[in-house]
Amino acid sequence: MNLNKNSIGDSGVNYLSTALSKLINLSSLSLDLRSNSIGESGVNYLSTALSKLINLSSLSLNLYDNSIGDSGVNYLSTALSKLINLSSLSLYLGRNSIGDSGVNYLSTALSKLINLSSLSLYLGRNSIGESGVNYLSTALSKLINLSSLSLDL
Repeated sequence: MNLNKNSIGDSGVNYLSTALSKLINLSSLSLDLRSNSIGESGVNYLSTALSKLINLSSLSLNLYDNSIGDSGVNYLSTALSKLINLSSLSLYLGRNSIGDSGVNYLSTALSKLINLSSLSLYLGRNSIGESGVNYLSTALSKLINLSSLSLDL
């Protein structure tokens, strides 16, 4: 679903999330919400819906150029950690005011996704420092089933 460069904001994400949360048999989801004025409450709505999609094996989520921050990544990470059947994950979180704390949340979630064979992670244009890279490196070392990795920091 491609909704990029609109103005759906947190309210629009709430409506979309209500619908998504009912698709419990979904195995693959591609959602492009880049440049939509989404903040941490919007990501909270989305994360609540994603956490119910436990049959997902493939997820592509583009939240580039929004304002989710570290708190939003925390919500998203909590949801991701419940998606243990994921084998393919693409996250586009660039330009979202994410710092080392946000990367720590994300890294904790990623380390639980032991079935991942493919991971694409785009975190460019944030405020990630040495600590954030350390968190991420530790998490990646636990993903022993990875056969494909793409990182953009």
